[in-house]
Amino acid sequence: SRKGDLKKACSAFPTCLAEGKGNLNIGNKIKNMKISTWNIRTLLDSSNPSSITTPRRTAIVAKELKRYNIDVASLQETHLKGSGQLEEPEGYTFIWSGCNDNEPNYYGVAICVKTNLIKNRTVCQPICYSDRLMSIKIVDGKDETVLLCCYAPTLQADTNTIEAFYEELTNVIKRVPNRHGLIITGDFNARVGKEDYLWRGVLGKHGIGKINSNGQRLLELCSQEDLRIMNTYFQLKDKHKTTWQHPRSKQWHQIDFVIVRNKSTPKVLRCKVMRGAQCDTDHSLIRAVLKLTGRRYHTKKTKASGAAFNTSKLKEERIRAAYEQRVATRFEPENNASIEELWTEVRKTITEAASNILGKKVQPNADWFTESNPRIDEVLKEKRLAHSRLLSNPTRMNKELYIETRKKCQNEIRKIKERWWHAKMEELQTFMDKGDSLNLYNGIKTIVGPIK
Repeated sequence: SRKGDLKKACSAFPTCLAEGKGNLNIGNKIKNMKISTWNIRTLLDSSNPSSITTPRRTAIVAKELKRYNIDVASLQETHLKGSGQLEEPEGYTFIWSGCNDNEPNYYGVAICVKTNLIKNRTVCQPICYSDRLMSIKIVDGKDETVLLCCYAPTLQADTNTIEAFYEELTNVIKRVPNRHGLIITGDFNARVGKEDYLWRGVLGKHGIGKINSNGQRLLELCSQEDLRIMNTYFQLKDKHKTTWQHPRSKQWHQIDFVIVRNKSTPKVLRCKVMRGAQCDTDHSLIRAVLKLTGRRYHTKKTKASGAAFNTSKLKEERIRAAYEQRVATRFEPENNASIEELWTEVRKTITEAASNILGKKVQPNADWFTESNPRIDEVLKEKRLAHSRLLSNPTRMNKELYIETRKKCQNEIRKIKERWWHAKMEELQTFMDKGDSLNLYNGIKTIVGPIK
């Protein structure tokens, strides 16, 4: 566990309304929220050419979450160190909690949230407890729900490690006020079985398999804290309930769970495994649909203090002429206008002309993944189709085809990355050979960001 006081994943992360910060007002009702849990094996990119993981893991995971319209996803086994957040262009922000920098990064958890839910403060207050446990708060009108992301020790872990995890989890649960909702998600490495008659109000009638010692611990915790394991309350085919296949026995098991307080049971409309989600992991994604009937809070829109226009376009004679003509034809001040009115008209004319002719100045860092998105999507689609064929018809031939397609996908995306960097280096070398220091500096700044 992390030493010292609990710390927020990012100090700049929006706080919630309960803290009385921010200029908020009531907006429209939130639609049903889709929450998921997924052991993704890693969020780190491997430098090993023989690795089966696809480069830029965060972008790949974000693409899959977007395909299934996930609002909030709990991710386990990330292997990231420390704590922080990262925004992906697909519209998701990753917030993670890992070990200290001087510790081995065996575990790690993260919560991936739609970026707009952070901006409108529906999701706030990320707290990192350890590399196995973190939380966020979901604001649902005047109601608040705490979502926990957990990664429990396996059966092979020593007893002290297992007991320490469940002790910490219990303490965190007890700190959540009863008036608040509570959603516990994660990979518990536990099999809870199907003996619902022994665990009334905790286990549903649609569990699967046999219980193990970790499952016993989880059931006891749920019974003690009045919690329900929602995966077991929906009648589905076994393939839509199990989340992990044992590598030796090839038996599928249910070890990832979505757990809520008993009083929140009616809010969970569905809980199902999404077998098609693919990011080179041996776990399946669970998606739960929750009914949120309150109203959300959002920030009031404010006028921008100033717009940055792409004035570099004025170097082109054609664009400069168009801009000058636009200003000349639109500037029509009244004869008896005051100095203030004249200034307002000048500012309005120049701003409108710049907005229409020059456009806004955009200076994002150059990104190989974003710029190569169309080709990457084609490659990922091929792998997804091979995976889908394997799921629908798990023959030896389809398995070999999927393994081969996955390998080709990984190699092709690595080549895309290498080609992008090679082209950028050639471009910078050209500027250097010409002695064009301005474009050389701008090119470097675009790739690596401004020098601090």
